[in-house]
Amino acid sequence: MTLIAGIFNRKGHPLVNGVCRELAESVSRHPKDAIETISQPGAFFAKLDIAAFGSKGVLDSDNALSLLTGEPLLEGSTNRQADLNLLHDDLTKENNDRLREANGAFSLVHFRKDLQTLSLIADKCAIRPLYVWMSDELVVFASALRILELCPLVPKKMDLRGVTEIGNRRERGFGLRVPRGGHGLHLRFGRDAVQTVGRVGDDVGAALAVGGDELAGAGHGIQARIAEVLRADAEQRGWIADQGARRVVARGAGAAVHAGLAA
Repeated sequence: MTLIAGIFNRKGHPLVNGVCRELAESVSRHPKDAIETISQPGAFFAKLDIAAFGSKGVLDSDNALSLLTGEPLLEGSTNRQADLNLLHDDLTKENNDRLREANGAFSLVHFRKDLQTLSLIADKCAIRPLYVWMSDELVVFASALRILELCPLVPKKMDLRGVTEIGNRRERGFGLRVPRGGHGLHLRFGRDAVQTVGRVGDDVGAALAVGGDELAGAGHGIQARIAEVLRADAEQRGWIADQGARRVVARGAGAAVHAGLAA
């Protein structure tokens, strides 16, 4: 079992110690579990790992930090830690090619200390998802929805559309989205942009970027770009049937950014 959670301030502002402590305490239901925590300027990470794979799934270098759940199972993989070492080095160099070789069930968090960027990566089948909530300043993520339910930073709200849908999922009440099966996702959060880098196993590059400082007033420009993406999707239904579509939806000042995918 591996559980991870974290908070990232995209503007570089310090985080409140009490909120970070509460997030770490909510990772496990058992108070006696030892939670590993890592603090960086403007970022906080918490992880619980019972070492079922023989490694802790944490790699902390001078300029980057990576947290892994599950097993990537890269081509020619020898073990989980070796896979993490390779992916850590590649992502530090902004090389995403090796992610296309990942055949396992995993999620990966990669934080660049030097660039102050956060990457959240889910596997091809989203078996190990990452739940994400975002405002114009903060990104809060966790590998279990109950952790975000307990986080005071994440507003609880009623989604009237969500509660009327058959098969409603709990994340709708928090303005959250997670990748669905077959749609591995790679999101990169930085001070100036939120970027859909692509999907794990896909050759497609950046689909849509939303400027952080422009998020509050993005309005027509973002909606126009979304419309372009959707029109392109409609014209390529055969490709979409196999690959899925991706979209980033921004909703107004201070609202959450829904990072999700729909077939």
